[in-house]
Amino acid sequence: MPWSRSWFPRCAPRRRADSVQSVACRPAGGALESAVSDDRVEAHRDQLEAYEALCRELGAKPAAVALAWLLRNPVVSSTIVGAMTIEELRADLGALSVDLDDAVMRRLDQIWPGPGEAPQAHAW
Repeated sequence: MPWSRSWFPRCAPRRRADSVQSVACRPAGGALESAVSDDRVEAHRDQLEAYEALCRELGAKPAAVALAWLLRNPVVSSTIVGAMTIEELRADLGALSVDLDDAVMRRLDQIWPGPGEAPQAHAW
């Protein structure tokens, strides 16, 4: 989720106000996911462990929870997942059965708070 959370706070409030939708995708079919350095993983170790624990509580894979979060976000009109195999497609479709109620969404916001809403969080 850190990859998806970084741009939402900057543009989501304006997009909601203007009823502008976004499309989220997984660039390069997820090939860039393997490029995450060990330093970045270690820097976010506590968040990753909390996120994985939440996913276990939900009985869902982390990728399915991330996709479910995107699908529940009001400024996202669709997601492009880039599944390259039937197994990846089935895993991505698992997001449709993940129930993210308001309490779970608040927990996700606590785990991945982001920098804050724009423009306040990005003011000079």
